[in-house]
Amino acid sequence: MKKRTVPLSQEVILEVHLSLISNCITPDCLNFRALARQLGCAHQSLYRYFPSYNHLQQATRLKIMALIESTLAYGDSIVSFSAQLVDFALDHPKWYVYLWTLDETDNISHMMREAFAGRPRPELMPLEPFLATDGQSLCENQARHFLMITHTYLHGALIQFISGRHSHTDPQLFKSEVLAHIATLLQWACKLKKK
Repeated sequence: MKKRTVPLSQEVILEVHLSLISNCITPDCLNFRALARQLGCAHQSLYRYFPSYNHLQQATRLKIMALIESTLAYGDSIVSFSAQLVDFALDHPKWYVYLWTLDETDNISHMMREAFAGRPRPELMPLEPFLATDGQSLCENQARHFLMITHTYLHGALIQFISGRHSHTDPQLFKSEVLAHIATLLQWACKLKKK
C-alpha cells in the first residue's frame, strides 16, 4: 500500500480513479481495493465518500462528461466540434470507452437524469447556431436529426478505432476521414432541406 500524501476527498478519489482507468489493462483492476492501494488507504475509507463502487462509477462518468464539455467550443461548426471530440477521445481513449461502458448494476436512465439535472437534455440543446456557422441553415427538427446521425456515426467510428477494428490505424488519417464524412453528411442534410 502506498503512503497517503494528500487528504482523501471525492475529487482526489475521482482523479486517482481516472488514472486507474487510463492505466488499467482489464476491467478486473477497477475496484475499491485497487483504488485504495493507489490512494494509500483502507478500502473501507472510500465508503465515506461513495456508498458503493457503482456510485463511484457514476460520479466518474459525470466527471468525464464535464471534462469533455469543458474542452468543446459549442459555437464552432459541427465539423470543428466533431474534431474536438475526436481529439479528446484519442487523447483519453480509455476514459471515452469507460463513459459508454455499463455493467449490470448501472442504471443508465438514473445516471442520465443525474447527469443532466438542471441542464437541457442533449437533444434540446440549441442546434441552429451550432450548424449555422457551417454556412447552412437547418430547421430545429432537421438539426436535431442531423446531430443524432452524426453522433451515432462518430461514436461508432471512435469505438472501432479505439478497439483496433477500424480500417485506419493512424490517428490523423482516421480523424481526416471521419471529419470528411461528417462534412458530407452536412451537405446531404442541406440538399434534403432544399427538396
